[in-house]
Amino acid sequence: MNTKFINSRFGLNLATFIIISIGLIIVPIAAILVLIWRKLTKTTYKSLGLYKPTKIIKTIGVGIGLGILLKLFSATIFMPLIGYPPEGSDAFLFIKESLTNVLLACVYIVIVAGFCEEIVFRGFFFRQFETWFGSSRSIKVVMIILGSLLFGIPHMYQGFHGAINSIVIGAIYGMIFLMNKKNLWLVMISHAVYDLLATYIIYKGLTKTIATLFFN
Repeated sequence: MNTKFINSRFGLNLATFIIISIGLIIVPIAAILVLIWRKLTKTTYKSLGLYKPTKIIKTIGVGIGLGILLKLFSATIFMPLIGYPPEGSDAFLFIKESLTNVLLACVYIVIVAGFCEEIVFRGFFFRQFETWFGSSRSIKVVMIILGSLLFGIPHMYQGFHGAINSIVIGAIYGMIFLMNKKNLWLVMISHAVYDLLATYIIYKGLTKTIATLFFN
């Protein structure tokens, strides 16, 4: 493998374009490519946000709490405000009242949403963006906005409102990532909990009840 090419400006730009493009379609493959790229370029795990937190228990606790709060905010306030149907999206009907499908969905969520999506759209993309343009405040704002827009594309199967929600949540996770010393584990845990709670709500048929909690 020609590591000189991989570490060249053109090679790095090409790798970024390929990985992000694949991430918009097949996120797990893109995450694997990030890890391969990291090894070939001798990039540190820390630069991707994959470092050991100084306070592991706090990271887990805060991650769980944030995931729950963000999901409740999304389901009870934000989604109803943007006109999302109270009964939810047809894209998730396959898990309603099906324990087998729920368990499979939970495994998928932890691996793909919690781990793969965060590596690609937060850890990798943010690192590359700062490598190209620096880390000024204005650059970080653009980075968060662009990163959240990219994050919304793989969620378009949820419909227009679902994609908008994903963009907003993606922007929030981008801010959390930067505000917490680029601790990707915190965002991974929160993201997984967010989606696991969403799955539980759908499985129990509580989508409409929660969506109309404050808005009828």
